[in-house]
Amino acid sequence: MLRLGIVISYVIEFISAYIFFSAAAEKRVKQSTCYLVGFGLFAIACVLNILGNQTLWLNLFFYILANFLYGYLCFELSLKKSLFYGFILTLVGTIWEMAVEIFFMSVLEKEFFEFVYGYSTNIFVACTCKSLLFITVLILSRFVVKGSDFKTPISFFIYPGALMISLVIFTYVCAYCGVNAQGQMALAIVSLILIVPTTLLFLIYQRNIEKENELFRLKNEMDKVETEKTYYDILDKQNQDLRIYAHDAKNHLAAIRSLNTNPEIEEYLNKITESLATYSKVSRSGNHSLDVIINRYVTECSIKDVKFIFDTRLKNLEYVEGYDLVTILGNLLDNALESAEKSENREITLSTDYRNTYDVLIVTNSCDTPPKTSNNKLITTKTDKKLHGIGLKSVAKTLSKYNGDYDWEYDEENKVFTATVMLRND
Repeated sequence: MLRLGIVISYVIEFISAYIFFSAAAEKRVKQSTCYLVGFGLFAIACVLNILGNQTLWLNLFFYILANFLYGYLCFELSLKKSLFYGFILTLVGTIWEMAVEIFFMSVLEKEFFEFVYGYSTNIFVACTCKSLLFITVLILSRFVVKGSDFKTPISFFIYPGALMISLVIFTYVCAYCGVNAQGQMALAIVSLILIVPTTLLFLIYQRNIEKENELFRLKNEMDKVETEKTYYDILDKQNQDLRIYAHDAKNHLAAIRSLNTNPEIEEYLNKITESLATYSKVSRSGNHSLDVIINRYVTECSIKDVKFIFDTRLKNLEYVEGYDLVTILGNLLDNALESAEKSENREITLSTDYRNTYDVLIVTNSCDTPPKTSNNKLITTKTDKKLHGIGLKSVAKTLSKYNGDYDWEYDEENKVFTATVMLRND
Protein backbone atom coordinates (compact mmCIF):
# COMPACT_ATOMS: atom_id res chain seq x y z
CA MET A 1 0.00 0.00 0.00
CA LEU A 2 2.80 2.40 0.92
CA ARG A 3 4.62 1.71 -2.36
CA LEU A 4 1.39 2.30 -4.26
CA GLY A 5 1.17 5.69 -2.55
CA ILE A 6 4.75 6.47 -3.67
CA VAL A 7 3.95 5.48 -7.26
CA ILE A 8 0.85 7.67 -7.33
CA SER A 9 2.84 10.54 -5.80
CA TYR A 10 5.38 10.38 -8.64
CA VAL A 11 2.61 10.19 -11.24
CA ILE A 12 1.07 13.34 -9.78
CA GLU A 13 4.49 15.03 -9.66
CA PHE A 14 4.95 14.18 -13.35
CA ILE A 15 1.60 15.78 -14.22
CA SER A 16 2.51 18.83 -12.10
CA ALA A 17 5.79 19.17 -14.01
CA TYR A 18 3.93 18.85 -17.32
CA ILE A 19 1.49 21.61 -16.32
CA PHE A 20 4.29 23.93 -15.23
CA PHE A 21 6.66 23.36 -18.16
CA SER A 22 3.81 23.61 -20.67
CA ALA A 23 3.06 27.06 -19.33
CA ALA A 24 6.74 28.05 -19.25
CA ALA A 25 7.74 27.08 -22.80
CA GLU A 26 6.76 25.54 -26.12
CA LYS A 27 7.26 21.82 -26.59
CA ARG A 28 10.34 20.49 -28.38
CA VAL A 29 8.63 17.22 -29.21
CA LYS A 30 5.19 15.89 -30.11
CA GLN A 31 2.49 15.75 -27.44
CA SER A 32 2.58 11.95 -27.23
CA THR A 33 6.38 11.92 -26.96
CA CYS A 34 6.20 14.56 -24.24
CA TYR A 35 3.89 12.33 -22.20
CA LEU A 36 5.98 9.20 -22.74
CA VAL A 37 9.32 10.82 -21.89
CA GLY A 38 7.92 12.50 -18.78
CA PHE A 39 6.22 9.35 -17.54
CA GLY A 40 9.40 7.36 -18.17
CA LEU A 41 11.66 9.80 -16.30
CA PHE A 42 9.43 9.98 -13.25
CA ALA A 43 8.89 6.20 -13.31
CA ILE A 44 12.67 5.70 -13.19
CA ALA A 45 12.94 8.23 -10.34
CA CYS A 46 10.15 6.39 -8.49
CA VAL A 47 11.87 2.99 -8.84
CA LEU A 48 15.22 4.42 -7.71
CA ASN A 49 13.51 6.02 -4.72
CA ILE A 50 11.91 2.71 -3.70
CA LEU A 51 15.20 0.81 -4.20
CA GLY A 52 16.97 3.47 -2.11
CA ASN A 53 14.55 2.79 0.80
CA GLN A 54 13.01 6.26 0.37
CA THR A 55 16.10 8.07 1.61
CA LEU A 56 15.22 11.77 1.82
CA TRP A 57 18.26 13.17 0.02
CA LEU A 58 18.15 10.52 -2.70
CA ASN A 59 14.47 11.26 -3.21
CA LEU A 60 15.17 14.99 -3.58
CA PHE A 61 18.04 14.33 -5.99
CA PHE A 62 15.97 12.00 -8.21
CA TYR A 63 13.06 14.46 -8.22
CA ILE A 64 15.27 17.40 -9.25
CA LEU A 65 16.96 15.26 -11.90
CA ALA A 66 13.63 14.06 -13.34
CA ASN A 67 12.27 17.63 -13.51
CA PHE A 68 15.48 18.97 -15.02
CA LEU A 69 15.71 16.32 -17.74
CA TYR A 70 12.01 16.60 -18.52
CA GLY A 71 12.17 20.38 -18.92
CA TYR A 72 15.30 20.26 -21.08
CA LEU A 73 14.43 17.28 -23.29
CA CYS A 74 10.77 18.03 -23.99
CA PHE A 75 10.45 21.82 -23.79
CA GLU A 76 12.17 24.85 -25.33
CA LEU A 77 14.23 25.58 -22.23
CA SER A 78 17.95 26.12 -21.77
CA LEU A 79 20.02 23.98 -19.42
CA LYS A 80 20.11 26.81 -16.91
CA LYS A 81 16.34 27.41 -16.93
CA SER A 82 15.55 23.70 -16.83
CA LEU A 83 17.75 23.26 -13.76
CA PHE A 84 16.27 26.36 -12.10
CA TYR A 85 12.66 25.28 -12.72
CA GLY A 86 13.48 21.74 -11.58
CA PHE A 87 14.86 23.15 -8.34
CA ILE A 88 11.80 25.37 -7.84
CA LEU A 89 9.36 22.48 -8.32
CA THR A 90 11.36 20.33 -5.89
CA LEU A 91 11.52 23.16 -3.36
CA VAL A 92 7.76 23.75 -3.56
CA GLY A 93 7.02 20.04 -3.12
CA THR A 94 9.43 19.76 -0.18
CA ILE A 95 8.05 22.83 1.59
CA TRP A 96 4.48 21.59 1.30
CA GLU A 97 5.48 18.14 2.51
CA MET A 98 7.17 19.53 5.60
CA ALA A 99 4.31 21.95 6.30
CA VAL A 100 1.66 19.26 5.95
CA GLU A 101 3.59 16.79 8.12
CA ILE A 102 3.97 19.40 10.85
CA PHE A 103 0.24 20.20 10.61
CA PHE A 104 -0.78 16.55 10.83
CA MET A 105 1.56 15.97 13.77
CA SER A 106 -0.07 18.84 15.62
CA VAL A 107 -3.57 17.50 14.82
CA LEU A 108 -2.65 13.96 15.91
CA GLU A 109 -0.56 15.17 18.85
CA LYS A 110 2.14 12.66 17.93
CA GLU A 111 5.89 12.80 17.84
CA PHE A 112 7.60 12.65 14.48
CA PHE A 113 8.93 9.08 14.86
CA GLU A 114 5.38 7.86 15.59
CA PHE A 115 3.97 9.85 12.73
CA VAL A 116 6.15 8.53 9.91
CA TYR A 117 5.40 4.86 10.56
CA GLY A 118 1.62 5.05 10.00
CA TYR A 119 1.05 3.92 6.40
CA SER A 120 -2.50 5.32 6.22
CA THR A 121 -1.35 8.66 7.63
CA ASN A 122 1.51 8.77 5.13
CA ILE A 123 -0.98 8.31 2.29
CA PHE A 124 -3.22 11.07 3.68
CA VAL A 125 -0.19 13.35 3.90
CA ALA A 126 0.94 12.48 0.36
CA CYS A 127 -2.50 13.16 -1.10
CA THR A 128 -2.74 16.49 0.75
CA CYS A 129 0.77 17.52 -0.39
CA LYS A 130 0.03 16.72 -4.02
CA SER A 131 -3.25 18.64 -3.94
CA LEU A 132 -1.39 21.67 -2.61
CA LEU A 133 1.37 21.13 -5.18
CA PHE A 134 -1.21 21.18 -7.96
CA ILE A 135 -2.64 24.48 -6.79
CA THR A 136 0.82 26.03 -6.34
CA VAL A 137 1.98 24.89 -9.79
CA LEU A 138 -1.09 26.42 -11.38
CA ILE A 139 -0.43 29.73 -9.62
CA LEU A 140 3.30 29.66 -10.46
CA SER A 141 2.53 28.96 -14.11
CA ARG A 142 0.78 32.34 -14.27
CA PHE A 143 4.09 34.07 -13.49
CA VAL A 144 6.14 32.30 -16.16
CA VAL A 145 3.70 33.18 -18.98
CA LYS A 146 3.83 36.84 -19.97
CA GLY A 147 0.62 38.47 -21.08
CA SER A 148 -1.71 35.61 -20.10
CA ASP A 149 -5.41 36.47 -20.37
CA PHE A 150 -6.66 33.25 -18.83
CA LYS A 151 -7.99 33.55 -15.30
CA THR A 152 -8.31 30.54 -13.04
CA PRO A 153 -11.92 30.38 -11.79
CA ILE A 154 -12.39 30.32 -8.03
CA SER A 155 -14.57 27.22 -8.39
CA PHE A 156 -11.52 25.41 -9.73
CA PHE A 157 -10.02 25.33 -6.22
CA ILE A 158 -13.13 24.00 -4.47
CA TYR A 159 -12.49 20.32 -5.22
CA PRO A 160 -8.84 20.14 -4.06
CA GLY A 161 -9.83 22.22 -1.02
CA ALA A 162 -12.65 19.83 -0.17
CA LEU A 163 -10.28 16.90 -0.72
CA MET A 164 -7.75 18.28 1.74
CA ILE A 165 -10.45 18.82 4.38
CA SER A 166 -11.62 15.23 3.83
CA LEU A 167 -8.06 13.96 4.27
CA VAL A 168 -7.68 15.80 7.57
CA ILE A 169 -10.97 14.28 8.76
CA PHE A 170 -9.86 10.79 7.65
CA THR A 171 -6.63 11.22 9.58
CA TYR A 172 -8.41 12.39 12.71
CA VAL A 173 -10.90 9.51 12.50
CA CYS A 174 -8.09 6.95 12.14
CA ALA A 175 -6.23 8.42 15.10
CA TYR A 176 -9.06 8.96 17.61
CA CYS A 177 -12.12 6.93 16.60
CA GLY A 178 -10.74 3.45 17.03
CA VAL A 179 -10.73 2.52 13.36
CA ASN A 180 -9.07 -0.87 12.85
CA ALA A 181 -6.33 -1.64 10.31
CA GLN A 182 -8.84 -2.72 7.65
CA GLY A 183 -10.82 0.51 8.08
CA GLN A 184 -7.66 2.61 7.85
CA MET A 185 -6.63 0.78 4.69
CA ALA A 186 -10.09 1.40 3.20
CA LEU A 187 -9.85 5.12 3.94
CA ALA A 188 -6.34 5.21 2.48
CA ILE A 189 -7.60 3.57 -0.72
CA VAL A 190 -10.50 6.05 -0.87
CA SER A 191 -7.96 8.90 -0.54
CA LEU A 192 -5.95 7.57 -3.45
CA ILE A 193 -9.12 7.22 -5.53
CA LEU A 194 -10.29 10.74 -4.66
CA ILE A 195 -7.06 12.36 -5.80
CA VAL A 196 -7.40 10.88 -9.31
CA PRO A 197 -10.22 13.29 -10.33
CA THR A 198 -8.13 16.16 -8.93
CA THR A 199 -5.24 15.09 -11.13
CA LEU A 200 -7.48 14.80 -14.18
CA LEU A 201 -9.09 18.15 -13.40
CA PHE A 202 -5.76 19.96 -13.50
CA LEU A 203 -4.52 18.06 -16.53
CA ILE A 204 -7.68 18.70 -18.55
CA TYR A 205 -7.63 22.36 -17.55
CA GLN A 206 -4.03 22.66 -18.75
CA ARG A 207 -4.89 21.02 -22.07
CA ASN A 208 -7.83 23.41 -22.47
CA ILE A 209 -5.52 26.37 -21.83
CA GLU A 210 -3.15 25.12 -24.53
CA LYS A 211 -6.00 24.71 -26.99
CA GLU A 212 -7.43 28.14 -26.18
CA ASN A 213 -3.97 29.70 -26.56
CA GLU A 214 -3.61 28.06 -29.96
CA LEU A 215 -7.08 29.19 -31.04
CA PHE A 216 -6.33 32.70 -29.79
CA ARG A 217 -3.11 32.86 -31.81
CA LEU A 218 -4.82 31.52 -34.91
CA LYS A 219 -7.67 34.01 -34.57
CA ASN A 220 -5.17 36.81 -34.05
CA GLU A 221 -3.32 35.76 -37.20
CA MET A 222 -6.55 35.52 -39.20
CA ASP A 223 -7.64 38.96 -38.00
CA LYS A 224 -4.25 40.33 -38.97
CA VAL A 225 -4.49 38.86 -42.47
CA GLU A 226 -8.06 40.13 -42.87
CA THR A 227 -6.97 43.61 -41.82
CA GLU A 228 -4.02 43.53 -44.19
CA LYS A 229 -6.20 42.29 -47.06
CA THR A 230 -8.57 45.21 -46.49
CA TYR A 231 -5.57 47.54 -46.33
CA TYR A 232 -4.22 46.14 -49.59
CA ASP A 233 -7.61 46.62 -51.29
CA ILE A 234 -7.64 50.27 -50.22
CA LEU A 235 -4.01 50.67 -51.26
CA ASP A 236 -4.75 49.12 -54.65
CA LYS A 237 -7.60 51.61 -55.21
CA GLN A 238 -5.34 54.51 -54.23
CA ASN A 239 -2.59 53.29 -56.55
CA GLN A 240 -5.02 53.02 -59.43
CA ASP A 241 -6.28 56.55 -58.78
CA LEU A 242 -2.70 57.84 -58.62
CA ARG A 243 -1.75 56.10 -61.85
CA ILE A 244 -4.81 57.56 -63.61
CA TYR A 245 -3.95 60.99 -62.25
CA ALA A 246 -0.31 60.67 -63.30
CA HIS A 247 -1.30 59.45 -66.77
CA ASP A 248 -3.78 62.29 -67.32
CA ALA A 249 -1.38 64.87 -65.91
CA LYS A 250 1.39 63.72 -68.27
CA ASN A 251 -0.99 64.03 -71.21
CA HIS A 252 -1.89 67.57 -70.16
CA LEU A 253 1.79 68.44 -69.77
CA ALA A 254 2.51 67.00 -73.22
CA ALA A 255 -0.20 69.22 -74.66
CA ILE A 256 1.23 72.26 -72.88
CA ARG A 257 4.72 71.33 -74.11
CA SER A 258 3.52 71.29 -77.72
CA LEU A 259 2.23 74.84 -77.35
CA ASN A 260 5.29 76.13 -75.49
CA THR A 261 8.27 77.93 -77.06
CA ASN A 262 9.96 79.12 -73.84
CA PRO A 263 13.07 77.02 -72.89
CA GLU A 264 12.64 77.78 -69.17
CA ILE A 265 9.07 76.56 -69.21
CA GLU A 266 10.22 73.46 -71.14
CA GLU A 267 12.77 72.67 -68.45
CA TYR A 268 10.15 73.15 -65.74
CA LEU A 269 7.73 70.85 -67.57
CA ASN A 270 10.42 68.17 -67.84
CA LYS A 271 10.98 68.23 -64.09
CA ILE A 272 7.26 67.88 -63.38
CA THR A 273 7.04 64.98 -65.89
CA GLU A 274 9.94 63.19 -64.18
CA SER A 275 8.26 63.69 -60.80
CA LEU A 276 4.99 62.22 -62.09
CA ALA A 277 6.86 59.26 -63.54
CA THR A 278 7.57 58.02 -60.03
CA TYR A 279 3.88 57.25 -59.59
CA SER A 280 4.08 54.86 -62.51
CA LYS A 281 7.12 53.00 -61.18
CA VAL A 282 5.25 50.13 -59.60
CA SER A 283 5.46 46.37 -59.86
CA ARG A 284 3.88 45.08 -63.07
CA SER A 285 3.74 41.34 -62.47
CA GLY A 286 0.19 40.94 -63.78
CA ASN A 287 -1.08 39.84 -60.34
CA HIS A 288 -2.88 42.71 -58.57
CA SER A 289 -2.42 41.25 -55.09
CA LEU A 290 1.28 40.62 -55.67
CA ASP A 291 1.79 44.11 -57.10
CA VAL A 292 0.02 45.81 -54.20
CA ILE A 293 2.00 43.77 -51.61
CA ILE A 294 5.28 44.67 -53.32
CA ASN A 295 4.32 48.35 -53.57
CA ARG A 296 3.48 48.42 -49.89
CA TYR A 297 6.90 47.06 -48.89
CA VAL A 298 8.65 49.36 -51.37
CA THR A 299 7.12 52.25 -49.42
CA GLU A 300 7.78 50.75 -45.98
CA CYS A 301 11.38 49.92 -46.83
CA SER A 302 11.90 53.42 -48.18
CA ILE A 303 10.56 54.94 -44.96
CA LYS A 304 12.76 52.66 -42.83
CA ASP A 305 15.82 53.14 -45.04
CA VAL A 306 15.96 49.48 -46.10
CA LYS A 307 16.90 48.62 -49.67
CA PHE A 308 14.20 46.51 -51.35
CA ILE A 309 14.96 44.70 -54.61
CA PHE A 310 12.28 42.66 -56.36
CA ASP A 311 11.99 40.63 -59.54
CA THR A 312 8.70 38.85 -60.33
CA ARG A 313 9.13 38.51 -64.09
CA LEU A 314 9.39 34.72 -64.09
CA LYS A 315 6.20 34.00 -62.15
CA ASN A 316 3.28 36.17 -61.03
CA LEU A 317 1.53 33.43 -59.00
CA GLU A 318 -1.80 34.34 -60.57
CA TYR A 319 -3.45 31.14 -59.32
CA VAL A 320 -2.77 31.93 -55.65
CA GLU A 321 -5.76 33.56 -53.96
CA GLY A 322 -5.20 37.10 -52.72
CA TYR A 323 -5.93 36.16 -49.10
CA ASP A 324 -3.41 33.32 -49.25
CA LEU A 325 -0.77 35.48 -50.92
CA VAL A 326 -1.14 38.04 -48.13
CA THR A 327 -0.70 35.26 -45.55
CA ILE A 328 2.40 33.83 -47.23
CA LEU A 329 4.21 36.90 -48.49
CA GLY A 330 3.04 39.27 -45.76
CA ASN A 331 4.46 37.08 -42.98
CA LEU A 332 7.75 36.47 -44.80
CA LEU A 333 8.32 40.12 -45.68
CA ASP A 334 7.30 41.29 -42.19
CA ASN A 335 9.96 39.00 -40.69
CA ALA A 336 12.50 40.04 -43.34
CA LEU A 337 11.91 43.75 -42.73
CA GLU A 338 12.15 43.37 -38.96
CA SER A 339 15.48 41.55 -39.32
CA ALA A 340 16.91 43.82 -42.04
CA GLU A 341 16.16 46.93 -39.96
CA LYS A 342 18.50 45.66 -37.25
CA SER A 343 21.27 44.67 -39.66
CA GLU A 344 24.19 46.63 -41.04
CA ASN A 345 23.46 46.08 -44.76
CA ARG A 346 19.70 46.74 -44.44
CA GLU A 347 18.63 44.90 -47.59
CA ILE A 348 15.73 42.67 -48.74
CA THR A 349 15.40 40.80 -52.02
CA LEU A 350 12.24 39.19 -53.39
CA SER A 351 12.32 37.04 -56.50
CA THR A 352 10.30 34.33 -58.22
CA ASP A 353 11.49 31.25 -60.07
CA TYR A 354 10.33 27.94 -61.55
CA ARG A 355 11.99 24.70 -60.42
CA ASN A 356 10.96 21.09 -61.07
CA THR A 357 7.24 21.82 -61.61
CA TYR A 358 7.18 24.15 -58.61
CA ASP A 359 6.74 27.92 -58.58
CA VAL A 360 9.22 29.38 -56.13
CA LEU A 361 9.21 32.54 -54.02
CA ILE A 362 12.58 33.53 -52.56
CA VAL A 363 12.85 36.17 -49.82
CA THR A 364 16.39 37.08 -48.80
CA ASN A 365 17.32 39.61 -46.14
CA SER A 366 20.40 40.79 -44.33
CA CYS A 367 20.51 39.35 -40.83
CA ASP A 368 23.42 40.01 -38.47
CA THR A 369 22.23 37.64 -35.72
CA PRO A 370 21.69 33.91 -36.38
CA PRO A 371 18.03 32.95 -35.87
CA LYS A 372 17.02 31.01 -32.76
CA THR A 373 16.04 27.45 -33.59
CA SER A 374 14.96 24.18 -32.06
CA ASN A 375 14.92 20.95 -34.09
CA ASN A 376 15.47 23.10 -37.20
CA LYS A 377 12.33 25.12 -36.38
CA LEU A 378 12.51 28.87 -35.98
CA ILE A 379 11.67 30.29 -32.56
CA THR A 380 10.19 33.76 -32.21
CA THR A 381 12.39 36.31 -30.43
CA LYS A 382 9.46 38.61 -29.63
CA THR A 383 8.65 39.15 -25.95
CA ASP A 384 4.96 38.31 -26.27
CA LYS A 385 5.23 34.73 -27.50
CA LYS A 386 1.52 34.22 -27.05
CA LEU A 387 0.75 36.62 -29.90
CA HIS A 388 3.77 35.80 -32.05
CA GLY A 389 5.45 32.77 -33.52
CA ILE A 390 2.28 31.66 -35.30
CA GLY A 391 3.06 33.43 -38.59
CA LEU A 392 5.21 30.67 -40.09
CA LYS A 393 2.66 28.07 -38.99
CA SER A 394 0.05 30.01 -40.96
CA VAL A 395 2.40 30.07 -43.94
CA ALA A 396 2.88 26.29 -43.75
CA LYS A 397 -0.86 25.70 -43.40
CA THR A 398 -1.65 27.93 -46.38
CA LEU A 399 1.05 26.27 -48.52
CA SER A 400 -0.59 22.89 -47.98
CA LYS A 401 -3.50 24.13 -50.14
CA TYR A 402 -1.08 24.43 -53.07
CA ASN A 403 0.92 21.24 -52.40
CA GLY A 404 3.68 23.57 -51.34
CA ASP A 405 6.47 23.65 -48.80
CA TYR A 406 8.65 26.11 -46.91
CA ASP A 407 12.36 26.01 -46.15
CA TRP A 408 14.96 28.40 -44.81
CA GLU A 409 18.72 28.72 -44.43
CA TYR A 410 21.14 31.12 -42.80
CA ASP A 411 24.49 32.05 -44.29
CA GLU A 412 26.54 32.95 -41.22
CA GLU A 413 29.53 34.10 -43.28
CA ASN A 414 27.56 36.62 -45.36
CA LYS A 415 24.96 37.22 -42.65
CA VAL A 416 22.05 36.51 -44.95
CA PHE A 417 18.77 34.75 -44.18
CA THR A 418 16.88 33.09 -47.04
CA ALA A 419 13.29 31.86 -46.95
CA THR A 420 12.18 29.70 -49.88
CA VAL A 421 8.52 28.97 -50.62
CA MET A 422 7.47 26.34 -53.18
CA LEU A 423 3.97 26.10 -54.67
CA ARG A 424 2.41 24.03 -57.38
CA ASN A 425 -0.70 24.73 -59.45
CA ASP A 426 -2.20 21.25 -59.94
